[in-house]
Amino acid sequence: MSREIFRNDIFFLKGINGINDYSRSRRNWQYIHIVEDNWESLLTTCADTTWRIFGNWEVFAWHLAHTGRQKLVKTVPASLINEVRRHAHEDLDAFWALSALEEGQETFREFCLSLFRRIYMYRSESHQVMSWGYKEVEVWIEAAHYLARHYRGELDLREDLEDIAKNSHTKIGPVIALCRGWPQSELIQTIWTNLSAQPLRLDAETAWIINVKASTEELIGYIHSLPTGFQTETSWRFPREAIRAIRNRLRRDTVAQELLLASIEKTDSLDAIVSLSRLLSTVASDRQAIRDWARKRIVELRRDGAIQPMAYDMLSGQVRPVEFCLMDACGYA
Repeated sequence: MSREIFRNDIFFLKGINGINDYSRSRRNWQYIHIVEDNWESLLTTCADTTWRIFGNWEVFAWHLAHTGRQKLVKTVPASLINEVRRHAHEDLDAFWALSALEEGQETFREFCLSLFRRIYMYRSESHQVMSWGYKEVEVWIEAAHYLARHYRGELDLREDLEDIAKNSHTKIGPVIALCRGWPQSELIQTIWTNLSAQPLRLDAETAWIINVKASTEELIGYIHSLPTGFQTETSWRFPREAIRAIRNRLRRDTVAQELLLASIEKTDSLDAIVSLSRLLSTVASDRQAIRDWARKRIVELRRDGAIQPMAYDMLSGQVRPVEFCLMDACGYA
């Protein structure tokens, strides 16, 4: 295959089936895998230009690193690295790419902390107007996970995070980091004590505190509040991150899994049946139990002979046929 033919084939693929055809939550992974499997040939053919062929090169950089191909990531041109540094505070793809390019480096650790310090409430007489957007908060959340993964248990960092959380306009970043990397933090215990005395919020920050502090019974009650709560969403609560926190707790709590299935069997709420069965099916240790229950409910639905009911599926954020969601829980989809 000549270089020109190879180059044209890549541009053809890019034009008809590119990475931008899907939202971030639904990447065109088939296309990504095809390109990545041929990345070395691309480098041989196109050299540094390879990284500029694709508008979302950051996705390739991050995914190549996380599939053990860091050597290829080191070929990213310096000009693109500088460009991604300028946008990493507000663009999730840029942040992930930079986390792969500078993984484990002190500079990136400080960059993550600087994101949280940006909203630090400095005690001064000057009143500065602070604002931030949805995309910036998405980056804060991922920065929290990065710090917890790489520096779990480190005392100095815990103290920095606690200080920032105590003195910030919003605590979501440092609190998630503390829950993931320092769950025994006194600050997290204090926040939980205050939260548990009032109705629990459905935001990501609260969900991670629930993850590390709630009893099994409190966890089940909180999970049952999610389908209704997410449908009345009126602010930036980041339901995907809240679900991530709850799944993380359920995955390691088999007693909670059993209690959740028992509670689903008793409820008449279709929203709860759909949302919670799908949630449980993604983490259940005993997958056969959830499959048996879901198959039984499918048989009952078909026996009625009525129009198939619809219900809210919180994992997709959509109203869907109940039978289809139960089939997902069975693993048919």
